[in-house]
Amino acid sequence: MRTKIPPTIRVSTLMACSYILVGVLFFVLIGNAALNGKVDLQFFADSLTYASAAEEWRFGDFYSLVGVNKNYLGPVLIFRALFMEHWAVLVFNAGLFLISLALLGKNNLVDRRVLVFTLALSPITFSSLLSINKEILSLFVVALLICNISRKSFAITLFAIVVSFFVRWQMTVFVFALVLLDSRINPVFKSRWLTLIGALAGLSIVYPLTLSLFSHTDAVAALGAAESEGSGLYSMMIKIQNMGGYFIVFIPKVLQSMFGLAAKVGNIDSLGFYNSIVVGLHSVVAFLLFLFLLVLRRFSLQNDAIFMAMLYCAIFGLSPIYAPRYYYPAFVMMCFALSMRRRSGHIKFRDSDSNVKCR
Repeated sequence: MRTKIPPTIRVSTLMACSYILVGVLFFVLIGNAALNGKVDLQFFADSLTYASAAEEWRFGDFYSLVGVNKNYLGPVLIFRALFMEHWAVLVFNAGLFLISLALLGKNNLVDRRVLVFTLALSPITFSSLLSINKEILSLFVVALLICNISRKSFAITLFAIVVSFFVRWQMTVFVFALVLLDSRINPVFKSRWLTLIGALAGLSIVYPLTLSLFSHTDAVAALGAAESEGSGLYSMMIKIQNMGGYFIVFIPKVLQSMFGLAAKVGNIDSLGFYNSIVVGLHSVVAFLLFLFLLVLRRFSLQNDAIFMAMLYCAIFGLSPIYAPRYYYPAFVMMCFALSMRRRSGHIKFRDSDSNVKCR
């Protein structure tokens, strides 16, 4: 009689579970108290805003949650569905994190250990496990899109669109843009350089024509720039963008947004703990990851994940608000690109996975 050999547990799974356990420990010791206002440590971004909106919201009043300048719908609905319990949010986020890793790990070219390790290096990843937020949802959307890039499943695409609507409207635009530009509907879809250049040209033309929709956002951005101690470079780039020159400022604007706070790590007095430590250290990690991809010659539009990241940055780079955490999905895509074992970067799945649905 042959004895059954128990299935082995992947090292990457142990790494992910250990990471979550560290998060649970932090939540028990500090996180829960901070979320309830008993400890002065803001390791989160807008979690308390979402919690407050969830407490005040009345069913059916969607207009108070969704708009061009804000979108509380996803966090509020999730928080209320979880009975507004922070413990339940922790469990939900941990589950979504593991599901996202499973979807990303379905690719047969991915070193799952590298993927988990690089994602875990970001303090934003850690923070996203502990409270109600949009970053964990954006991770899930990215995982769905990467899982679907070679499958072209309408159901997965539709699901990604629905979830993206719970994040930010720019994320929904990104999903639509990716689906359309990476298909034969795009006359130059075989040339990713031309596709990206065309997207930047189109955004440069359309944005000035729709400035009235973003008047409040522009006002907030201008106020933030006036109160900051910066050089004024970001404000200048916004002015150029508003005049139709987005294609000119795209690269420096995105680079400053993604990595700018790396130079201000520890400046808690002016930026607060979240921006100076959590986002600041994330910017350091993201910058090092970016350099690593360049050194390894993996930062190429021929890499599916890098193309996705560049398209994502092209869309989110339009925002006049200086918010490095908005680029967290691009960081996830770069982590995926680094974890791929082949430089070609074309996402393919195992033949044995051909009948496996991404759920």
